[in-house]
Amino acid sequence: MTATLSPDEARLRQLVMRYGYHSTSYQLLAPGMRHWFDTGEGAVGYVDRARTRVVAGAPVGPVERLPALWQRFVDETTAQGHRLCVVGAEQPFAQTLAGRGDLTLVKIGAQPVWQPAQWAALVNAHSSLRSQVNRAQNKAVRVAEWTTSIAEMAPLQRCKSRWMAAQPLPPLHFLTEPDLLDRLLDRRLFVARQRNRVVAFLLLAPIPQRHGWLTELSVRDPDAPNGTMSLLLHRTISQLALENAQMITLGAVPLSELGDAPFAEPLPRWASALRVATLRWGARLYNVKGLEAFKAKFHPQRWEPIYLISYEARLSPRTLYAVAAAYSGGTPWRFAWQTLRR
Repeated sequence: MTATLSPDEARLRQLVMRYGYHSTSYQLLAPGMRHWFDTGEGAVGYVDRARTRVVAGAPVGPVERLPALWQRFVDETTAQGHRLCVVGAEQPFAQTLAGRGDLTLVKIGAQPVWQPAQWAALVNAHSSLRSQVNRAQNKAVRVAEWTTSIAEMAPLQRCKSRWMAAQPLPPLHFLTEPDLLDRLLDRRLFVARQRNRVVAFLLLAPIPQRHGWLTELSVRDPDAPNGTMSLLLHRTISQLALENAQMITLGAVPLSELGDAPFAEPLPRWASALRVATLRWGARLYNVKGLEAFKAKFHPQRWEPIYLISYEARLSPRTLYAVAAAYSGGTPWRFAWQTLRR
């Protein structure tokens, strides 16, 4: 299905497809995102929460212009009286800002990365992966890529609704937006069916400058056979390998300690305690360790660090509140009440 884009969205799409390097680049086109355009070529995606501009990932534009582009955005944000933080920054952008005294840079997770060309050898080397793939195939699960011309939204929406109803949290937004099926555009859709019933699907967003793909949305029906996601990933990555794609990532695992983060600063004591408490007692709501274990079982070639950059001397609770508001799509307190009701 082809979405109708506003002039600003069409302009941003061209910039992303020409210059997008970070895995979050295409997510700047997600619903609810605001956009700032440089006077030259370049753009920033963000949301305003709690008088803070929460930026998604990194700016897009010609690499040689990014430092000046970013500084113009920072200056404009400051002049308008907003605080500023960046969520989901990856190593190249973090490196350009590391060591500055007017900001703090902390690691908030990691994303697993594979080279599709190495996928077949990886599966052959791990019997557990082959077993999962075969288990789903033996249950008559079949995978195919659906183009925008044949994609029928109704069975996909039913599968997504069942998946979302089984989640302990209300829908998250910002860099985890679930409402994307009517905005496929340059995305790719791989669907798993069992006897004509959709039981899972993957939505991939392009990472143009890395000749790669981000698994932007991963949906599995609660009644899907064991091994369905393994088979779906196997078929998807195998197809990317045939096309000579250079990388694929399943997206960030929040709070993961995997992967080196040479530019990260230590968390403040209160934030470190909050992280430990979240991992220990928050698993019923968001099982971070379970998510990490699921992605790790596919044996990624590497884990890349994901950063939070905040323009303050030390990370503050106010900044984390703004980040939580970005993901909740409103106030964290309202989100907490919705969670309790579920």
